[in-house]
Amino acid sequence: MNEERMIDVLAEIEKGRPDLTLDQSCWIAEDPECGTTACLAGWTVQLAGRVPVYQLGVKGSNYASHCKDPATGETELIISAARELLGLTGPETTELFMMTEDLSSIYKAAARRMGVDRMVLRDKVRDRVAQIS
Repeated sequence: MNEERMIDVLAEIEKGRPDLTLDQSCWIAEDPECGTTACLAGWTVQLAGRVPVYQLGVKGSNYASHCKDPATGETELIISAARELLGLTGPETTELFMMTEDLSSIYKAAARRMGVDRMVLRDKVRDRVAQIS
């Protein structure tokens, strides 16, 4: 796992963005009433500059399961791009993207995979938030 990039992504989630909120139930979704939501993988690809490739979903919302790399023009699954960006193994990908429900469970899984206590990871993220704010 690319621990520094994971800390960067968690710091951006903690810092918050008015245009993007965390929702582990979708890769990236854009709703005209609720704004844009993304899971950990969705945040990862967007922070890396990848562009969501939206499809029209139910009730006028747009849903993206793919993203495009503007540098290469290549389109790939969000989960694949995020896995590569974070340097995850197969089991890490499954745990972090498919078995977490909220930010707390993401911290728990990431800390376990990094071999550190969850509070140690939270402190590292808090320090990073202070650096980027």
